[in-house]
Amino acid sequence: MAQNGLVPINFNRHSHQYWKRFTSYDFAAERTESVIVEEEVLQIAATFPIVFRRTGPEIEPIAVYSLLAGEPSPFVSTEGRWLASYIPSELRSHPFSCRRMDNGSTFQLVVDEGSGLLTEECSDNPFFSTPDTLGTELKEVQNFLKARATSQIRTTEICKMIDAFGLFEPLSGNLEFGSAHNWLQINSARLEQLSAKRKLELVETKGLRLIYGHQASLSNLRWLFQAQKQISQAGASVKYTENSELTGFMNAFAQAQTDDVIWS
Repeated sequence: MAQNGLVPINFNRHSHQYWKRFTSYDFAAERTESVIVEEEVLQIAATFPIVFRRTGPEIEPIAVYSLLAGEPSPFVSTEGRWLASYIPSELRSHPFSCRRMDNGSTFQLVVDEGSGLLTEECSDNPFFSTPDTLGTELKEVQNFLKARATSQIRTTEICKMIDAFGLFEPLSGNLEFGSAHNWLQINSARLEQLSAKRKLELVETKGLRLIYGHQASLSNLRWLFQAQKQISQAGASVKYTENSELTGFMNAFAQAQTDDVIWS
């Protein structure tokens, strides 16, 4: 069953279909956040706020793209260009993603059939080369997503340890940009009071790197609010385009784009 346009890939449904790689980040313009993994926390923290959210029994770290309800992310121009210096891993495989199965440890490859990237043109990338074999390009996407899914499980385990140590607390709501949407942050005082043994556990699992990256990234909350406010105040009188002053404002914080896979 499709959910939000996402459909499991199978030969019967996709054997005669092809897909194109995306050339625009328009699909991300209205996104407010992405779940991130531990391996990319340092790159994320340099530009985006990192917060935590509890979803059912799990807590996951999140990169925040938008703070103002109804306002687009300032990280995507009206031409669909990504303006930040780092592209979070969850955005790189569009229109494909992995759906976690009920057992929690396996994932299913799915495609967004409403993305506009599926075609019947044989000049594009085939879904399958044989009934039992994905096309070469799609196999590369699958490998990337499998690696990310494994990392996501590991990141969730790190957050589980942090939670067991009692370090999460609600993010302060007395901020200029308003409600924190059930976000969590690290309680610095409790972190300092941890025993040496528990701090060592955090170091060994890379949990401490996730914590410090999160803490450093919170300074980006204020910047993100100001960026969105400037775009909002400009309104329809200024087009947010490749050459606009608003894009220049963003480019001051954007260095070199990269879409390199961060896993070997």
